[in-house]
Amino acid sequence: MDCEQSEATQCISRELKGRNGNTNKRKFNFGLYFLGNFCCTALTRFLPFFAFKNATNQPLLRYLQETMPLLIMTLLVFFSLKDTTWSETYGLYEMGGVACATLCFMLTKNSVLSIFAGIIFYIFALKIF
Repeated sequence: MDCEQSEATQCISRELKGRNGNTNKRKFNFGLYFLGNFCCTALTRFLPFFAFKNATNQPLLRYLQETMPLLIMTLLVFFSLKDTTWSETYGLYEMGGVACATLCFMLTKNSVLSIFAGIIFYIFALKIF
C-alpha cells in the first residue's frame, strides 16, 4: 500500500473496492450466483414431484424404489473404505462397522437405522479399543 497519511481513507476504500474499482458489481454478481444456485437446487428438488405426479405405478419407478437403498448403501461403503489404512489396524474397526450396518439392514430393511448403527459401532470401536 503506497499511500500517504493524508489520503489513507481514499487508499483504504480503493483497496476494498479491489482492482476493478467497484464493490457494488461484486455484490451484484454474488447475488446473481446465489439466486442461480438457489433456483437450480429448487428445480432439481421439486422437478420429480411435477414430472411424475400422475405416474405412480410405473415399473421403472417401482424398480428404483426397490433397488435404490441397496445402491446407496453400496456407494457409502465404498466411499467410506477408500482412505482406510489397512496396515495399522487391519481395517477391523471399519469392517466391524460395515458388518454392523449390513446386519442391521438385513434385519430391519431400514437404511437410515443401519447407517446410524454402523457409524455408532465404528465410533465406539475407535473410542474403546
